[in-house]
Amino acid sequence: MAERSDRGDAVVEIRLFVEGGGQHRQKGRGDMSTKMRDAFRSLFVKLKLSKKPRIVPCGSRNDTYNRFKGEIANGKSLALLLVDSGSAVSPSGSEWQHLLKRDKWEKPKGADNDSAFLMVQCLESWFYADKGALSSYYGAGFKPKCLTQNPHIEEIPKQTIYAELPTATKDTTKGEYSKGGHSFDILGSLDPLKIRTASRRADRFFSRLEAVCE
Repeated sequence: MAERSDRGDAVVEIRLFVEGGGQHRQKGRGDMSTKMRDAFRSLFVKLKLSKKPRIVPCGSRNDTYNRFKGEIANGKSLALLLVDSGSAVSPSGSEWQHLLKRDKWEKPKGADNDSAFLMVQCLESWFYADKGALSSYYGAGFKPKCLTQNPHIEEIPKQTIYAELPTATKDTTKGEYSKGGHSFDILGSLDPLKIRTASRRADRFFSRLEAVCE
C-alpha cells in the first residue's frame, strides 16, 4: 500500500539517503551499514514517528548524492538527502545553496527545498548537543571538559570536534573515539530533542520527517 507525502503525493516509501556507513566491515565492529541503520532507527523511535523511513547508507559523499539523484529520477519514492555540511552554513542560505557552493551539486529536477538536509557541521556535532549520552557511553575516564561548551553546535568547526573527541575519550575503557566504531552506537543513544534545540538545521530535518511520516 502506498504511503503519502505531506503534500498528498502518493509514494511507495520514504527513503533517506545518508552519507557514511557504506558496505564495509570493521574488525570486531560488524557491518557499518547495518550499524548506521540501527542507529538512525533508534533515534527515530524517540521522535515517535508513525512510519519509519527506509535508511540507505551510501558510503562516500558523492555516492550519496548520486544515489539520491537516481532515486529522484526514478520517482517511485519520496527521497531525502542527509549529508554533513562539512563547514559553516550561512544563516540566510538554504541547504541546496550550500551544497552548490561547496560541492557543485545542482538540485536535481524533481527535488525541492525540502529534499536536502545538513548535519552541521558533521555527524559528531550532534554528539555535542547531548554530552550526557557521551558520558554514559564512555563511562570512567571520559573528560567532558575537553569538549567545547558552546551550546550552538553549528558554530563549532568540525576540525575542532575531530580533535577534541579523541582527547576526551582516550583514557576510557572503550578507548579513543573511533568514527564508525563508536559513532553509530553514540548516535542511537542521543536525545533528538536536545539535538534539535542545539541545531536549527537538525530541527528542520526532524520536522520534515515528522511531517512526512505522520
